[in-house]
Amino acid sequence: AVVAKVLKGCSCACKERERSRRDFLNEIRVLSRIHHPNLIHFLGASAKEEPTLFLTEFMEGGNLQEFFEAKGRAWRPSLLLVLQWARDLARALCCLHSHTPPIVHRDLKPCNLLLSASGHLKLADFGLSRVLGGGNETSTYTMTGVTGTLRYMAPEVVRCEPYNQKVDIYSFSLVLWFMCTGEMPLRSCSHNDFVMAARRKQRVRPPLSSILYKPL
Repeated sequence: AVVAKVLKGCSCACKERERSRRDFLNEIRVLSRIHHPNLIHFLGASAKEEPTLFLTEFMEGGNLQEFFEAKGRAWRPSLLLVLQWARDLARALCCLHSHTPPIVHRDLKPCNLLLSASGHLKLADFGLSRVLGGGNETSTYTMTGVTGTLRYMAPEVVRCEPYNQKVDIYSFSLVLWFMCTGEMPLRSCSHNDFVMAARRKQRVRPPLSSILYKPL
């Protein structure tokens, strides 16, 4: 089985339509140049100058968000399972960040983490990824607007400041929080509170909870 991702025409504003097209083509470019056991496997795109469809492998386990929802609010994974997921994601990021030039995913979140039938994790959805200039961690990229999922986004991205691979590490830590607790980080903060705190360079930290494992 495979998954087909199709660029559909829509009646949205020209700017939104162009953004969707740009993200779609960007995902093809990124996926076609990287290969790793913990990255979703790219199978090919439609044979056109500007493709409107591409194929990836099918992941039987669905995404991590759906996995937790199916298990129910009271369910928590074992520490061993959390460590396995964290290791898989860390390996995926290591592949992206050590690529020449480095690639920043920019949209790490549970619904972009897919599970195999055996429970192993793969990183997917590279529409917002960016290839940094140069080949070292000091290479930076500046956004002209906020793109991605706010609650998993590094403050410097919210502030539209120059950033590098470290923004993925920030998002990784919040995804790890979700893996341990099954809850969205910073869920008590409104979007406006988060944006204002990021712009003021205030630290927004999820409160420690009794649901965290004692060893952590």
